Order: sequence, then structure tokens, then C-alpha cells
Amino acid sequence: MVANVLAPYDENIEVPRYVRMNLEVSEKKRLHEIEHIKEILASGDAETYNIPYCKTELERLTNIKPEDYLAERLKHYEDEDLNADKTEGYSTYNPNSKWDWYSIGGRWDEKLVTKDGEQCNECPIPDIDLEKSQKPYAIVSKKQGWIAPGDMGWWGMSSETEAENKSFKERIPELLANENPDMIIFNVDCHI
Repeated sequence: MVANVLAPYDENIEVPRYVRMNLEVSEKKRLHEIEHIKEILASGDAETYNIPYCKTELERLTNIKPEDYLAERLKHYEDEDLNADKTEGYSTYNPNSKWDWYSIGGRWDEKLVTKDGEQCNECPIPDIDLEKSQKPYAIVSKKQGWIAPGDMGWWGMSSETEAENKSFKERIPELLANENPDMIIFNVDCHI
């Protein structure tokens, strides 16, 4: 059951070659980075973030030409994965990948809590106490797909802003209400 739901998001799946990086994709990435840095600077959190670096990076990202930003992104591609004029990068990497291995519970063993106060890794949706259970990073189902506030990367770093994360956490009850009430919810540790 869990394996079937997670299968489309397996990093180990090789897909037909596709355009992974071009001007449109790199520009979206650049604009998202600008917004993320602005949020960091607005927080003023100098204990967590290197504020001088963030200011320098914001200025760089704001002033760089989109074509130059794309060239920076494409430097990481092998020649055989670039088009002739080096404006597109190709890949066979699963664009939907979210994990390279997983385990039920894993590093967050028994973080689900039932309405009876039992800690567990699986239970029917109506039995979960959402207030006491640890909030997940993502909700994954056959019906709704993979829903998360951002993209998870190495070392637990993720792309979402604080506002996106807060909004996702607030939507969890609604997301679960959209599922079949007989469905079992699993606590799965997905590593990427």
C-alpha cells in the first residue's frame, strides 16, 4: 500500500530525456530565491541566517541578467546534456522525485497520536489527534498526489517560505478530510 503511493516519487526512476533547465525555469527559480531571501531579511533572524551574505546575494540576484543566471545553472550540466547553443539542459532524472529511500516511522517513529493517546505509525484517519501528532512535511495519497509546502533538499533544507509552511500546516485537516475516512494514515520517513 505505502510502496504504491510513494512509487511515482522515487528518485531512482529514470525517465525519458526532457528539458530540465531553460530560461523560463531558471527565471522562476531566481524570482523564488529573491522572495525567499526577502523573507529571511524581513525576519531579521541573525542567529539562523547570515544576514550580510543574504543582502549581498539579494543584490546579486536582483541585478543579474536572466541569461547570465541561466548560464550559471547550466555550468553544472555535462556537454552531452546541453543543446547546441547551451540554452537548455536535459535530464533523465525523475522530475517528481521526493525520496531515495524510506521507512515507516524511521527517524520520526510513533509521532502520530490517536484520539485515545496512543503513539503509533499508522491509524485510520478519523482516529488521529491532529493537535497532538507531529505535523508532517508532506501529505501523500493516490487521490491528491504529493502535497508539501515546498521542495525538500539535502540535510533537511527546504525551499518553502515561513508563510508557505504555515499555510500548509493549516491545510492539513482539510487535506485529510478530502480522503476516504476508512483510509489508514502512515507516518513515513522519506529520505532525499
